[in-house]
Amino acid sequence: MKTILRFWGVLILISAALPMASGQSGSGPSNPAPAGTIIAGIIECGEGYTSHELYDMKITLLEVIRGDEAWKRIEQADKSNKPAQPGMEYLLTRVKYEYYAGEPPVPAFTS
Repeated sequence: MKTILRFWGVLILISAALPMASGQSGSGPSNPAPAGTIIAGIIECGEGYTSHELYDMKITLLEVIRGDEAWKRIEQADKSNKPAQPGMEYLLTRVKYEYYAGEPPVPAFTS
C-alpha cells in the first residue's frame, strides 16, 4: 500500500510542477511557490472505459533544504551517495500530501 501511495505522490508532484497560469506563484522554476503554499487538485483513477474514481488532493510544501546542508543529509543517509556534479546542487523537500475520496464522476452521456 505504501508503494502505491508513493507512486501516486510522485505522479501528483510531477503534475503539480507543470506550469500554471503565467506569473502565478508556483508557475515554474523562475517563480517557485514559497513554503506553506497549498496546491489543490483532483486526481482521476481508472483504466479505459471503466468507472473512474475521483480524489481531492492537496500538497503543501513544508520545507526546502538545498546546497551544502542537503548534501550533508544525503551523505549521512548513505556514504555511497556521490556529491552533486559541478554547477549542480541537491535539493530536499518535505511535503504534506492529503487525499480524500471525491464525488463520483458524472457520466459523459446517458441512454
